[in-house]
Amino acid sequence: MRANLTNYRGYCIDVFGKGIRWHYSASPRSPDLPILNHNVFALDAESKGLALADARLRIDCLLRMV
Repeated sequence: MRANLTNYRGYCIDVFGKGIRWHYSASPRSPDLPILNHNVFALDAESKGLALADARLRIDCLLRMV
């Protein structure tokens, strides 16, 4: 697994970028999990950690809706 990949609640999150512009993609690792409406997000975040936190929040919200 690449260093920038994170597993969270059954989703694979890939965070990439630098400076204040970070992106991430999130995809389910299992076919029974719902997919996000968009699979790549770009945001003005000051760190990889903030981008990862946003990804986790979106996944949490998605799973609450199911």
